[in-house]
Amino acid sequence: LLTTIDPKSLRLPDTLLRLIPPRPAGYDFSPELFTKKTGLAFDALSPAEAAADMVISLLFHPERLSRMVQYESTMDGLPLDEMMTIIRSKIMDPVKLKGMDALIQQQNEQILLTYLMAATQNEEINFAARAIIKKHLEEIKTATKEKAKATTDPYWKGHYLLALQRMEKPELAKPTVHATAPPGAPIGCD
Repeated sequence: LLTTIDPKSLRLPDTLLRLIPPRPAGYDFSPELFTKKTGLAFDALSPAEAAADMVISLLFHPERLSRMVQYESTMDGLPLDEMMTIIRSKIMDPVKLKGMDALIQQQNEQILLTYLMAATQNEEINFAARAIIKKHLEEIKTATKEKAKATTDPYWKGHYLLALQRMEKPELAKPTVHATAPPGAPIGCD
């Protein structure tokens, strides 16, 4: 799953981006369009955000997190602590990229942060799972402070400072509520 949200996998090719014109004014929004933050111009980060958010939302589903700590103790399942370590190593600890890949990488880190903060506040998740996530969140905060001091890149510095600011108020983290897929065949299929 984590390979699918690698920034290099999520980045749309420049040749494709050049072919997508701005959406004409006056056209209504459709559920088939990505939410965008660039006005009429195509937002190249939105498809990456939607894909990464979908994967991370599944990994951090409240019931799944609660099951993981139970299955670890009763059935030798994957420990939540180990899953968190793997996710952090793939999303937050790799070599820092440049250009559009860096923007996607930063976006992925912020999405993960949203789900971690929300999980620590979600009373539908059992205490054991929330405790493991809180431990990782504190480790991320410490590492982010160190990274913010060490970097000279203005984009990465701003990214780290934003993350630290967000971590001060985890109750404000609002993960995406994904619509349930409608039953039946896709539109246009018999």
